[in-house]
Amino acid sequence: MPYEKTLVIIKPDGVSEGYVPEILRKFEAEKLAKKFYKKCILESQKVEQLYSHLKEKITEQNFLSILQYMTSGDSVLIVYEGENAIANVRKICGPTDPFEARQYSPNSIRAFSKDSLQRAINEMRAVHNIVHSSGTLADAEREIKLFGIDL
Repeated sequence: MPYEKTLVIIKPDGVSEGYVPEILRKFEAEKLAKKFYKKCILESQKVEQLYSHLKEKITEQNFLSILQYMTSGDSVLIVYEGENAIANVRKICGPTDPFEARQYSPNSIRAFSKDSLQRAINEMRAVHNIVHSSGTLADAEREIKLFGIDL
């Protein structure tokens, strides 16, 4: 199995709701090694680069709401390392839609959220889904570099 590094961002709603300790426990239970940890307010420019792949897929208003949401308070940047880290982290995080997470993956991190993708679409805003995780090895490498994390 591949030994990988991946980026996790506990988003402002995850921090403000007090989920950080429980989220950390979920990853540690899966034998993932924490290689980097930093609490900070994310810079708008970096968030824009992080989610640049969405810019052509959603309205400008929705993209701006993602920027506002991701810079609205403290976030936690974490790099985990381990066998199949990317897939394992994604499984722990659960579906990106918190409603789906609650239905199909109730022990996942995103199941903590009371939001839903449909509600966010109806309100023309970002879905508050607690956590971001890298989707691929290339994404992980790009995202770790984007935030200036030197391991």
